[in-house]
Amino acid sequence: IYLPVHLIPLLFFRYKALFNTPGNTLLHTFKAFLSSCMFLSTYQSLVKGNCCYWRNKLQRDEPWQGMLSGMLTAFSTGFERKSRVSELMLYCWPRTLEATWIYYKKRGKIKGVDKGEILLFTFGAATLMSCLRKDFKPTYHKALCFLVGS
Repeated sequence: IYLPVHLIPLLFFRYKALFNTPGNTLLHTFKAFLSSCMFLSTYQSLVKGNCCYWRNKLQRDEPWQGMLSGMLTAFSTGFERKSRVSELMLYCWPRTLEATWIYYKKRGKIKGVDKGEILLFTFGAATLMSCLRKDFKPTYHKALCFLVGS
């Protein structure tokens, strides 16, 4: 899954570096690819391993098991670049809000709100817009500026 993620930007945006210094560029791309694979493997192992452990030990599923698995996955970010960790957080935050909303709604702890998904999106977007510029790759920052007109 990560091979196209690393090769497509290389071919479209860093092709000059690929032709000028192919060895260094390919080595850099391979290291990034390997790092991403280690992140995903560790992430999945922590989630699946923790869920399976508690499911077998308790013979049932509890909500806190998933929450604990999610917290443990923070250790997998040790394989990623610091800038990538910020990107992952920005991706995960809106999904965390959505999952939390669905969890509490199913259990009757909160009532459905008409157009509630818009409220959640707005909160997630506000979080994204309030982040520091250093938390974004220059390419992402330019794309975001293009989308919001800044």
